[in-house]
Amino acid sequence: MKGFGFWNESLVGSIMDAQRYAGATGRIATMPDLAGARAIAKPRHSKIWSQWYTSNTGEYFGLNHEGKPTIVVAHGVGPLADTERLEQIFYGEDFDHEVLKRHQVGRISNEDFLALLDGKFGDVSIVDPLEVMEIYGDSSTIDYKTCSKDPLTKARLGSSHEQFLSALLKYSHAVIQEHGNTMNDFIIKSVVDVYKTRYSWDKDKKVEERLKKEQLEVLSQGAVAQFITMGAPMYTSGDGRSSIIVELDIQGDHYSSKHVGMANVQKEDVLDEVHVVDVKFERDIEKIITSVSQKNELSLPEPYCLMRLKDNFYAMYPKEGARMDTHSPKFLVTDVVSIESDQKFFRTPGYGSPFFKYDLSEIRDILPEGANAYLIGDPELDRGDHVVTISFFNVALDTSKRVMLKDEIFKNTELLMSLQS
Repeated sequence: MKGFGFWNESLVGSIMDAQRYAGATGRIATMPDLAGARAIAKPRHSKIWSQWYTSNTGEYFGLNHEGKPTIVVAHGVGPLADTERLEQIFYGEDFDHEVLKRHQVGRISNEDFLALLDGKFGDVSIVDPLEVMEIYGDSSTIDYKTCSKDPLTKARLGSSHEQFLSALLKYSHAVIQEHGNTMNDFIIKSVVDVYKTRYSWDKDKKVEERLKKEQLEVLSQGAVAQFITMGAPMYTSGDGRSSIIVELDIQGDHYSSKHVGMANVQKEDVLDEVHVVDVKFERDIEKIITSVSQKNELSLPEPYCLMRLKDNFYAMYPKEGARMDTHSPKFLVTDVVSIESDQKFFRTPGYGSPFFKYDLSEIRDILPEGANAYLIGDPELDRGDHVVTISFFNVALDTSKRVMLKDEIFKNTELLMSLQS
C-alpha cells in the first residue's frame, strides 16, 4: 500500500501531520513497516530506499524493577505513540532541559517505563544495554554478521529484521559491483551514544563501570524516550574495498523529522511505496486556495494574528485559549494600515518551556485604538518569560476564499501527490 512521508522541521509537527493523514483507520509507519517496505521495493528506483524516514518506533531507556538500566523497544505502542503526550515528553516542566538537550531525547516517568516494561501498553522488546555495549565497544557501527546477532538491531527492525538484512546485502553487492570494488560487508551504523558514558573510557574498567555515572545522571529524573530513524544507504570506499552504511539513528525534537502516514489500513496491508510531502504555504499557496461556501467559514475573531507569505500578509486560523499560534494562513489581507503604539514588546509567562503560548485576551489588553490585527516576531526567553516584538495594524480581508487547513489537504490524495518534495 501507499504511504505519505511528512517532512517537518519539528518532530511533533511531522508526527501530527502523519496522524492527520492516517486518520482513525490508519497508522503511522513503524520501523518494521519501513524495513519491510525496503525489503520488497526495487532499491535503485524507490524513494523508500533513497530517503531517510522517522519511524513510529519508540525506544526507551530506564531503570527496571531492580534498578538496572534497561532498553525497551516498542513499535507503534507506548507513550511516544500517544500524540497528545509528545509535548510533555519532550518539554515537560518537571525535567532538566539541559540533560534532554544534550542527549536530544524526551523523557517519561519511571512509572510509565515500568508499565511499558510490563507490557501494559502492548508487546515490546527488552534489551540489556550491557550486551549492546559489549558488541559495539567504542564504535557505533557493526557489520553484517554482527547485525544478525545484535539484540538492539533485532529489536529495532522487529519482524522485518531478517528480510531487511537480506535485501540490504543484495543492494550492497549491486552498488559496489557497479563501482568495481571488492565487497566489504555492509555496515549498520546504530547510534547508541545515549547508552554510553561520556566521561571515562578507561578500557581497563569493566563495561558496567563505564556505564554507571552518566546513565544514573540521565535516568535520575525518569526514563529516556526517543524515536528511531532509518537513514538512506551511503556508499563509502577505501583501499579498494567498499561498504554500504545505513544509519539507525535517534530522533529527538531538535532536528527535522519525516514520519510516514498509512491510511485505511487493512490487516493484510503492507507498506510498499512512499511519497514524501512537504507542505510549504509560501510555495504552495495557489494550490491550496478554496472558495468560501459556508457562513461559518467566515468566522475569525479580532484581533487577527498576521503572518507574511511572499509579499502578502495573511490572517491566521484562530486558536483556542492560551495556546501556540496555528501558523496556518486563512484569509489574504487586501489592505493594511500601520497603527502606532508605545507597546513595542509583548511579554507572557513561559515557565521555561520553548513553546510560546498566550491568550488572545492578553493582546486585546494592549491593543491600540483603531487596530484589528497584530504581527509578532520570534520569541525569546527572558528569565522564564517569553518576549516578542509586536506591531499593530488595521487590515481588510478577502473573505471570498480561504487557504485550506492541513486536515483538508491531507485527505486529498490527488492534491498531496502534487505537493511532493
